[in-house]
Amino acid sequence: MKRRARRKKKQRTTICLTVFVLGITFIGAIVCIGILHRKQNTLVSPEELLVEYMSHIPEQEYEEMYAMLNIEASRNISQDDFVKRNSAIYEGIEVDNMEIEVTAYDEERKAVTYQTSFDTVAGNISFENEAIFLKGEDGYKLAWDDSLIFPELGSTDKVKISTTQANRGEFWIEMGEFLLEKVLHLRLELYQENWKTEMKLFSR
Repeated sequence: MKRRARRKKKQRTTICLTVFVLGITFIGAIVCIGILHRKQNTLVSPEELLVEYMSHIPEQEYEEMYAMLNIEASRNISQDDFVKRNSAIYEGIEVDNMEIEVTAYDEERKAVTYQTSFDTVAGNISFENEAIFLKGEDGYKLAWDDSLIFPELGSTDKVKISTTQANRGEFWIEMGEFLLEKVLHLRLELYQENWKTEMKLFSR
């Protein structure tokens, strides 16, 4: 009887120790994975993050873009408003074939200067822009505002595609182009509060 009791007690002790060791091992693994994940995020540079952010645009992956923002530095914009704003513009002008080239990085300001170009329903658009990042415990996050879509775009501005039909013989001078025949041209216009800037041109 005593031997059985000792054996059972020993077995219980062994089981408890095994469970304890497995529990410690499991917790340790989770902690290590978390630390490794944080280190990986921290080591990603602002230039790499910007390229990744822009790669989501043609894929219409707006939630993934939102996850890369520093929300406080982005005027506390909600995910719903962010998705609506970006999708309305990018899908409205039918963005495709986006390319980005980082041209400079200001370490002190965490500012990435880049050149981007992409196709739209009105033709190809290219411009230089700047993106600001902030560094926190989870690595770098993007400070977003509407000018990241187009450099001159404000929060109340709208982007619109307009089509107009020119009459034969009518003399047009726009963006340095001379059109002396009947054409259908597409203009990508940036409408601002009291004025407009034509950003793109003609498609014959």
